Amino acid sequence: MLVVNQIADTAGTLFDIEEEICVQHTDGRERNFKILRARQRANGTPLPPERQQSVVLKIPNLSSKEADLIALSFRHELELLCNLKRQEHIVECYGHGTLAHDQRTPYLVLRYVDGQTLKEILQSTTFSCYQMLGIVQQVTLALHSLHQFGIFHCDIKPSNVMLDYHAQKVVLIDFGSARTPEHTSSLGRARTPMYMAPEQDNGICDATTDLYALALVMYEMLTGQPIYDDAEWERLKHSSDLAVLSEKLAQNLSAVAPQHARGLADVLAGCLLWQQGQRRYRQAHSLFQALLDAFV
Repeated sequence: MLVVNQIADTAGTLFDIEEEICVQHTDGRERNFKILRARQRANGTPLPPERQQSVVLKIPNLSSKEADLIALSFRHELELLCNLKRQEHIVECYGHGTLAHDQRTPYLVLRYVDGQTLKEILQSTTFSCYQMLGIVQQVTLALHSLHQFGIFHCDIKPSNVMLDYHAQKVVLIDFGSARTPEHTSSLGRARTPMYMAPEQDNGICDATTDLYALALVMYEMLTGQPIYDDAEWERLKHSSDLAVLSEKLAQNLSAVAPQHARGLADVLAGCLLWQQGQRRYRQAHSLFQALLDAFV
């Protein structure tokens, strides 16, 4: 339960807190950010339409042992989101400020997405091939837009893809690990090993890294299980042999997508090759076109 039910910033903006989200990891570790659903008070000044609805406040935990890294990552996320051209499948940033009670702590104001993450949905069900295709189409549109601006998300995973039930669309969230070519190594490593491409261990992140993670998400959407649950994956993830990867993926997908298992496996394998570079899919729209072709 929150100790306070309001937050004010140094500019006099006041927010009524409606809900605290994602306070701790499942193992009890404190998160790097506090996520609040809130509503801004008008204070006598008419609010723009987007501020009349619930918003999300993202506040870095600067009392953490990793405060310097968290602060650096937050400033980078703020800069990216505030300068990013609006795209309907990327969470919108409405603004930012500094907390009045702790003037060293900044915050972001983001659009509140009324829906569920893929991670939440996958706890109780899987997706059909065509449901998966509709969701991935929107994710690849978001990634194509990001990559055109030289931005790499670097943390694509089920919990960062939301289905907005109100707007009937998919929204990509959480840019705390996002990188640009100038910042691929200075902000530390992405923190979700299950969805990391091998080169991320060396601080490298580019468009192919995002598509690698998206392929893992697609596999999980269809099978209901992360690919890392397969005992052979630890060996296969180091493979540069497209045929070997595709064969294994086809075997696993045959139970859930028998008519399309081979085509889907070829596409996923083209994202999951060990060697970064020309052999992987390098463009989000090319990946989605290959998926469409796999269903023909």
